[in-house]
Amino acid sequence: MARTIISKPTLFVDDTSYTAMRPRDTTTARPYVNGIAVRAPKSSLPDLFSDPRISVHKGALGDESLGLELGTAAAIFGEADLVIHNVADVFFLKTYATLHPTNVPSTQRLAQLAAPRLVPVHYVSSASVAQLSRLDEFGEVSTAAFPPPRDARELTGGYTAAKWASERFLENAAAQ
Repeated sequence: MARTIISKPTLFVDDTSYTAMRPRDTTTARPYVNGIAVRAPKSSLPDLFSDPRISVHKGALGDESLGLELGTAAAIFGEADLVIHNVADVFFLKTYATLHPTNVPSTQRLAQLAAPRLVPVHYVSSASVAQLSRLDEFGEVSTAAFPPPRDARELTGGYTAAKWASERFLENAAAQ
C-alpha cells in the first residue's frame, strides 16, 4: 500500500484527489496519508480528514523539521513511498529575502528526510517559474537556464524566486 506524505494537505487535498490516493484495501488502520505542516487542529478540518487512515501532524513550513518531532519524522519518512510538497508561503508582494527562510529550507528539509530511503519528492511548483523562460510551452525541463532577474526593476516577485530556488535545489539533489 502506498504511503504518501503531503505538506499542508488542507490546502489542496479534496475528495477527488483523496479518492485517487485511497488504497483498495480499506481495512487497514495504519495511516497511508501523513499530512505535515498543518496549523489547524484536526477537529476543525473538513470531514475528509476524519478518516482514520489520514494522520495529521501539526506544524508549519518555517518550523524546525516542519514541526515534526525527530521520532515522528523518522517513523513517517521510514514508511513513505512518496512525498508531495505542494505548499509555500504565497505572497506575491513579498521579497525573496522575506520568503526564502520559510519556502526554501522547508523544501530542503523534506528532501533530506526523504533521501535515506530514496523516497521520490514530487514538488508542485508555480506557473510563474515557467513564465521566466518566456517560452510558449514549458515541459519537464530544468529551470537552470531561466533564473529570476537580479535587477529589482525586473523582479517578478520573491515567491517566484523562492520557487525557482527550491526547484534548483531539488534538481541538484536528484543529480547527486
